[in-house]
Amino acid sequence: PIRLFSHASEEEQLLVRIDDKLSRIRTTGWRDSETIIDLIGYLVLLVSLDLETSNNATLQKKNGNR
Repeated sequence: PIRLFSHASEEEQLLVRIDDKLSRIRTTGWRDSETIIDLIGYLVLLVSLDLETSNNATLQKKNGNR
């Protein structure tokens, strides 16, 4: 995202979207397949971001923080 209005981190933005989807599931029920698919997508992105962050930290340690 180009972040015109929000300067939140990528992780925080994903967590906000996950909160939105969980709230929708709570109010409309879990049978809304589009919301469930969206939630799964956001969760996959969150895990991917976590893995990327972990891999970057490992590489920095390995390379002596160059």
